[in-house]
Amino acid sequence: ANKAFQNRLLNNYVIIFSFLFLPSLFMILWGYGDIPGLLFVLFSLYCFIEFIKNDNLLMFYPIFISLFLAVLVRSNYLIFAIALISCLIIKFFENKKFHSVLMGGIIILSISLPGLIISSYYRQIEHVAIPPSIPTSAWIVMGLNDKAGTPGYWDGYTTLVPVNNGYNMNKIEGIVKSDLENRISILTENPNLAIEFFISKLKGTWNESTFQSVYVGPMSERGQFAHTEFLKGFYENGKNYEVYNYYCSILVSVILITCLFAVVYEMFFKKSTNILIIFTQIYIIGDFIFHLFWETKSSYVYPY
Repeated sequence: ANKAFQNRLLNNYVIIFSFLFLPSLFMILWGYGDIPGLLFVLFSLYCFIEFIKNDNLLMFYPIFISLFLAVLVRSNYLIFAIALISCLIIKFFENKKFHSVLMGGIIILSISLPGLIISSYYRQIEHVAIPPSIPTSAWIVMGLNDKAGTPGYWDGYTTLVPVNNGYNMNKIEGIVKSDLENRISILTENPNLAIEFFISKLKGTWNESTFQSVYVGPMSERGQFAHTEFLKGFYENGKNYEVYNYYCSILVSVILITCLFAVVYEMFFKKSTNILIIFTQIYIIGDFIFHLFWETKSSYVYPY
C-alpha cells in the first residue's frame, strides 16, 4: 500500500483490516495452493508496482519467479497474470516504452512454463508419455450443474466421468462436450431457470462471508474433532460460528462498499488513470466472469 500510494493513513487502514480479517487466521488449516499462491502473487504485485513507478528493469527477475511459482501451485492465478498484461498494454499505449512489451513477454513465459515442467518431470519419473487430461470444459460443465448443495459447486463430475468411462479420453471428450451442450441448451431455453441458477451461484460464491474458512477445519465425518468447547463452538456450528458469521458479514460488507465508493470516486470524479486502480478492477472483473461459469466455491474467491 505504501509503495503504491505513499499515504500513511491508508497504510494504517490496511494493517487494521488485515488483522480484522479473521478468515485469514482460520485459513492456515487450508492445505491448498491458494494461500502460498497468494503470497507469490502479492510479492509479484509489489515488484510490478516498483517496475511501473520507477521503470526498474531488475524487477523482471522476481516477477518471473514469483508468477511462475504462483501458477505452479494454483493455476487460477493465471487471471492475475492476465490482469498484469492488460495493464502493461495500457501502459505501452501511454508511453510507447518497449520495456512494457518485454515485461509482458516475461509474464507470458513465466505462466507458460509450469505446465510444461510438471509434464516433463512426470515423464522422467514414470518413463512413459503423459496421457491427455480431462478436457477443461468439464469444469465448466460442473460450474453450470446444479447437483451439489450450492449451484456450480464441485460435485465430483471431473472424477466420475473418467472413472465411469475407463479413462478412454476419446469417449470422455465426447461425453463432456455432449453434457456441456445439453446444459447450455437447458439454461438458454429456460431463462427463468437460468436467472435463478446464476443468482444462487453468485450468492454461494460471493455472499458467503466466511469464505468456508471454518469448513477447512476439523470435520467430524472424517474422524476429525475439535478438542475444546471454544473451538467446538466454531467447528460444530455452535454459537461462536454464528457470531463469527455475522462478524464476517459486516466486515466484508464494509470492505466491498468502501471499495465501490473508491472506484466510483476515482473513475468518475477524480478521473484517475492510476494503473494500479485499473489493475484491481480488471482482476476482480476477470475473476467474477471466470467463476460465473467455472466450478466454484466461496473459498476460491478468498484471495481476491
